[in-house]
Amino acid sequence: MRIRADFFSRPPRIGGDALKAIWQRAECETPPVVCLSELAEQKKTMREKDYPIIGALAERMQAPLERLRYSRDASAILLMMESSPQVFAQALASRAVLQHAKDGREALETALDSERREFMRADERRLKQYAQTAAPWQLEWPKLGPQVAGLSLLESHKQIVERAISLLPCSVGSAFDRGE
Repeated sequence: MRIRADFFSRPPRIGGDALKAIWQRAECETPPVVCLSELAEQKKTMREKDYPIIGALAERMQAPLERLRYSRDASAILLMMESSPQVFAQALASRAVLQHAKDGREALETALDSERREFMRADERRLKQYAQTAAPWQLEWPKLGPQVAGLSLLESHKQIVERAISLLPCSVGSAFDRGE
């Protein structure tokens, strides 16, 4: 059996409230895991190989609305458009690419490819901002690593977050808006 595991220090594309909820759940779950939609958001990376994973995650989602929000399969999307028009209309409000479903499979496949490329470019921009903002953290990490070695995941996380808050902006975008 092959087991896949992803480890995120700060899950991308997960808002502050959702991130807080993830860490609260992690205190109660062994092992700490995220739900399928949270994982699908985190997999919107620059790597081509992550998009089939998003599609596979969508297939495992129970709610049709969630499947429509993450599906990478044009045929499955078209089938859901026909079988659940109300759910499809609801999903359309949160995922613009679905508007191409009315133009048929080829148009939808082209739009899905374009959506994937835009997700990849957005991730590239995000990582570039983080790299520029992380210089103080890069200097601090060699000192902090040994201080948290041997601590539990939750305790080391608390200590690392405390130090990071003192060195890093709360929002990378706001730091760039101010010219920092």
